[in-house]
Amino acid sequence: ATTVGTRDRTSLFASRSRPAQAGGLGTELPEIDGTAEEGMQVLRQQDAEIDEKLDIISEHLSVVHRQVTGIHDELELQSQVISNIQSKMDKAETDVKDNSRRTRELVTRMRGGDKILVDLILILVLLALMGVAYKLI
Repeated sequence: ATTVGTRDRTSLFASRSRPAQAGGLGTELPEIDGTAEEGMQVLRQQDAEIDEKLDIISEHLSVVHRQVTGIHDELELQSQVISNIQSKMDKAETDVKDNSRRTRELVTRMRGGDKILVDLILILVLLALMGVAYKLI
């Protein structure tokens, strides 16, 4: 069998001509001889092989497309989760800052000058309790 790739394709159809049958316009159609028929058969086989390979490529591209779509969907979901976490972290940070500020204010109010007398009384009561506990042991 001859391969079409090594021959000039136009030479396959350069054989004898016969007058056109349809319409009587005088156009001559090339006559198909054995060599031209072989060339056409080779072209059909090559076309079939190309079609098979294109079908395989198409199947693989479909798989890749589904995978890429899945990855995209997962990234969208993860982006929403991260956004929600970031919002919650921002709120938690604000709450911690507010609680720290309120605690400092509370400690400052509780340790004012008028509270020293209460602290001294509590220390004396604590010392008295420790003395009683010491005598009991």
